[in-house]
Amino acid sequence: MRPLIAVSPLMNEKRGLQLMQPGYLRGVELVGGAPVVLPMTEDWAVLEAILCRCSGLLIPGGHDVEPTLYGQAMLPECGELCRSRDRLEGRLLSWA
Repeated sequence: MRPLIAVSPLMNEKRGLQLMQPGYLRGVELVGGAPVVLPMTEDWAVLEAILCRCSGLLIPGGHDVEPTLYGQAMLPECGELCRSRDRLEGRLLSWA
């Protein structure tokens, strides 16, 4: 049986869309995993119900991370942020 690999979603907050580039999912499949795209939620019980069945976690690149989360100031070079994704991925990193 293929191991389930949780994949954190990309997010377009302006349009209210949760997205995933197919290359990430295909890559998990090519190395023998079964990708599961996580919902963009702050309900840890929902995430835990999925994560307890998963063997791994993939956090794809995307938005810049909120600099204050790692003690830095926002610089003009900073790109687009996605705070809901930062919160989700912070929880996922704690789980991992």
